[in-house]
Amino acid sequence: MPHRSSVPLKWRQSRRNYQKIHAGTGTILSFTIIRTAPAGFGSCAPYAVAVIAVGNENVTAQVVGPLEKVRIGAEVMPVFRKMFENGASGVIEYATKFEVL
Repeated sequence: MPHRSSVPLKWRQSRRNYQKIHAGTGTILSFTIIRTAPAGFGSCAPYAVAVIAVGNENVTAQVVGPLEKVRIGAEVMPVFRKMFENGASGVIEYATKFEVL
């Protein structure tokens, strides 16, 4: 969306170290289903977290979509999804998750 001059811009430094990942597909090497989520993520449970072979590296990430489709050897692709909103500041944080093809 184009910037409007009536909306003041605020920039902030990221507190996270981001890692560039391969843009192609990957393969699930191992996974677990989280049924009792940690504080702040209770509304997301149950959800899958997997170790995924992407290019020459392995990454750990959430797998979105039907849990029945998550299995070892499944092909996945990276997708950009909302993680959470940061309270009073209203900052919405996004992250790369994976979806079963």
